[in-house]
Amino acid sequence: DIPTLVVHGGDDQAAPIESTGRKSAALIPGAELKVYEGGSHGLALVPGHKEKFNQDLLAFLDR
Repeated sequence: DIPTLVVHGGDDQAAPIESTGRKSAALIPGAELKVYEGGSHGLALVPGHKEKFNQDLLAFLDR
């Protein structure tokens, strides 16, 4: 019953989305999954994705 945001890069080679991000989101009731197309591992630190990540996280927390 805790709001959960799962953020994952669509091109993450270190932790592929199909075996990690999508499964995590599916296992957590009501979780919201945000996929950053072309995003790699550590996308919250990558210019371009970093700004979007911060916006999405703040919007999620503001609900």
